[in-house]
Amino acid sequence: MNYNLLSRVGLLLGLATLTACKLPSNQLINAQKPNQGDRPANIQQTNLIGLSLVKKDNLTNEYRGEIYPIALLINGRYVDVSTDVTTSVRDNLSEDVLLRNFGNQSLLSAVQNFTVLNQGEKLGEFQVQKLGISQFACSTKLTGQGNFSGERSLEAVFNSLPEDQVGGFSGSIGDKQFDESWRWTIALSQYNPAKNAIATPDATAEAKYRQDLTSTANAFFSIDPQVKNVTGETVVEEISVVDLDQDGQPEIYGLVRKGADPKNESSRGSRNGGVVGAYANVWLTYDGSQPRHLANKLTPYSAIAARPAYDLITTVDINGDGIQEAIVRNIGYESTSFGIYEYQGNQLKQVFSGAGYGC
Repeated sequence: MNYNLLSRVGLLLGLATLTACKLPSNQLINAQKPNQGDRPANIQQTNLIGLSLVKKDNLTNEYRGEIYPIALLINGRYVDVSTDVTTSVRDNLSEDVLLRNFGNQSLLSAVQNFTVLNQGEKLGEFQVQKLGISQFACSTKLTGQGNFSGERSLEAVFNSLPEDQVGGFSGSIGDKQFDESWRWTIALSQYNPAKNAIATPDATAEAKYRQDLTSTANAFFSIDPQVKNVTGETVVEEISVVDLDQDGQPEIYGLVRKGADPKNESSRGSRNGGVVGAYANVWLTYDGSQPRHLANKLTPYSAIAARPAYDLITTVDINGDGIQEAIVRNIGYESTSFGIYEYQGNQLKQVFSGAGYGC
């Protein structure tokens, strides 16, 4: 097993070098963030990041635990390690044949132990026991199937995960019928707990954060040519308070919307495809009590297609340098992929985008 791991890591080292020019490097917004401190010299060289899923088979009422590999951190770079077998499935190959043909491409044959996190907190330990083939809408991917350690059942884990972190698939591939519901979160092969937990803000602090997010988003809405004429209330739909660099000052993430509420049919108006609103994914940081804009991504939407650029899944220290990375879920039209952002030179920078699935 160690030999397999070393051989795959060696292969991926070469892959990381060959694909360095393809790795995302699109800087968001400069932030002259001081006091990050010295990073430790013993930064981890490898870490495997995966999507942890607990799936319920609605046809048999059985539960299955899976790891869908997203990215491998290796020598400071992130490499997409998902394995797509969609084309081969369309040739009606059996699962046994697919695993025999593609199983050696999955890093899960070498890395099998994961710490599963739920909203930044440790949920449990998961062990991959075998490789499997899983359906994600129109995509078929290699995953690792297994169980949580201890006596915690997959059904209990399924019920403990947030109801907004859900997915599912129903239909048929070849002669196999699918009707699955799942709940998901993030898993890491190496877990580095945060040294200092950020305190839950009181009502006064949260009100200030919401006001600062609203003001920042409105400034961007007002200058975007597609959005500046959109009317309606500006609403902070989601807010997360974290301390990415462990300096005692909070970083604030907000999903901010202006215009027609896509969840309200009566507010959508004409379905002619014109812009009726916009989402802004906003990051703020603070120097004392003063907010500073860290990053922003604005996404206009029409009455028939409304989605933010991404959802924040969690923040966690992936590389062991004492500074947390942000893991996001990118949302496209009938597609999903994942992104990772980290502080580099006082900037919040995207360092990975990939592991996509969908139609």
